[in-house]
Amino acid sequence: MKLAEWLKDEDKLKGAEIFAAVITIAAGGIWVYLDGFTGETIAQVTATLGTALIIIMTFLYKMKQQRIGDYTAAGTVALEKLQRAYPKILSGPRFFKGRNNEEPDEEKNIGKKYLFFQKQGIGEIAQFIPTTPLEMADIEIYVSRKSLRILDIPMDKQEEIKSAVRSAIYEYAKSRYDGLFVLVDPKSSDKNLGIKLDFIDEVNSLSYKKFEKIVFELGQKAIETLLTHKMS
Repeated sequence: MKLAEWLKDEDKLKGAEIFAAVITIAAGGIWVYLDGFTGETIAQVTATLGTALIIIMTFLYKMKQQRIGDYTAAGTVALEKLQRAYPKILSGPRFFKGRNNEEPDEEKNIGKKYLFFQKQGIGEIAQFIPTTPLEMADIEIYVSRKSLRILDIPMDKQEEIKSAVRSAIYEYAKSRYDGLFVLVDPKSSDKNLGIKLDFIDEVNSLSYKKFEKIVFELGQKAIETLLTHKMS
């Protein structure tokens, strides 16, 4: 597949603008080299380079402003890939609307967007990975009693299994992405939060494509760990 076939239209336009600006700067350098440092040449080149620099600075500013949206988009793409990889047990990502019989600790999550565990044919769902923390390159993974019931895993082993998931994800992340994240201690009031990793959201250390890859891999690691506890 050619590069242009998988780049978004907006990305193509940005790339074309930057390419044109770089060519302009290079042409200005050649112009000065050939004609010498005359007053007229320098004035003309300065005006031309000024336009090119404005394009580049505008591009860099937009990139900085769009970082939050890009991490959310990258993480959401990863969650969609996870759902397609495990269609029988995953649903979403979509908004949690809530029902009349929700457990008290789940009521606070109504209106938030999640990748869910689902019970096919029944419509029962349980939060797995929320999208909101992705804005700051944070990854949260939940292991609730309801999710264990949906996956046919003993609910009375929630703490044991949550600990296993936490250890598996942390060890995997440390082996592959050590130095790119910090482990955040979950709030004692949120008993369903299995693990939270805060990734360093800097372009030079965590690209958006890499973040998409990380979200997918850690989600997959969580699922694989959970399924090893599935009742036979």
